[in-house]
Formats: sequence, structure tokens, C-alpha cells
Amino acid sequence: VVDLRWLVPLSESAIVEEVNKCESVLIVDECRQSGSVSEALITLLVEKRINIPMARVCAKDSFIPIGTAATLTLPNVEEIMLKVQSLVETVKESVST
Repeated sequence: VVDLRWLVPLSESAIVEEVNKCESVLIVDECRQSGSVSEALITLLVEKRINIPMARVCAKDSFIPIGTAATLTLPNVEEIMLKVQSLVETVKESVST
């Protein structure tokens, strides 16, 4: 787990170094799917030719809700766990072939 909440600008070399130790990558981003830092991270990994399963779980593209609706578009535990399970299965399949 690499927590990027407070890293600006992103340390691309440190991120690539950590990802190179992994079998898969799941990026969980509370920002909307379009125009979020997770897009930049996926682009970085693709440009660096990191060839492992990758996925994102992001907030839904929407207007910015206020009040109690503010959290409705955010990623939730169920979405994250489903994506983790999918990545684990992908890694298992690639190891068995």
C-alpha cells in the first residue's frame, strides 16, 4: 500500500520502484474517474512499460454533490474488494499458464 494523499508533486521514480515489487496494482481514487490523479498514475505505469495487471476504483463522474449526498459517488469497500478479487484471479491465471 502506497498512500499518495500528501505527495505533490508525485515522486514518479519512487512509485515505479514500489510497483516493480508488485504482482498487480489497484489504484483507489476518491476523485472522479475523468481527470483524476489515477489517470496520471496509470499513464505513468503504462509509459514505464509496467506489465502487470492494473485496475482503478474511482468516484463516479458527476457534478460535485453537497450535504449528505457528498459521499454517494465515492468508491466503497464492496467495489474495492471486487476489484482486488479480480486482480488476484488475474495474477493466479497468469502464474498457472
